[in-house]
Amino acid sequence: MSTLDYTVQTAGRHQYAVFNGRGERVSGLYDCRQEAITRADSLIRKGRRSERPCLTCERSFMSDGPHNRMCDPCRRDAAGKAYLGDPSMTHITTGGGLPS
Repeated sequence: MSTLDYTVQTAGRHQYAVFNGRGERVSGLYDCRQEAITRADSLIRKGRRSERPCLTCERSFMSDGPHNRMCDPCRRDAAGKAYLGDPSMTHITTGGGLPS
């Protein structure tokens, strides 16, 4: 198990807690299992966050994980260009095949 592995287990009578991959309790006690699951999800997201360079402007930013490679300003700019039909944001091929 990695450090990003968390499980929700019963901890006491009708209470739940989050435990890490080593079996250590890493949360408070929750009366509702769903609250403990929400806390576990939050810990997983926090563990994936790290500073990465933006693929567009190369400035460092706090990324939510490997799927998040563009900083927010560049992401908004790209979305705006795509919405406005900027030709640099589209890839047009002729003849229905792959571009040559």
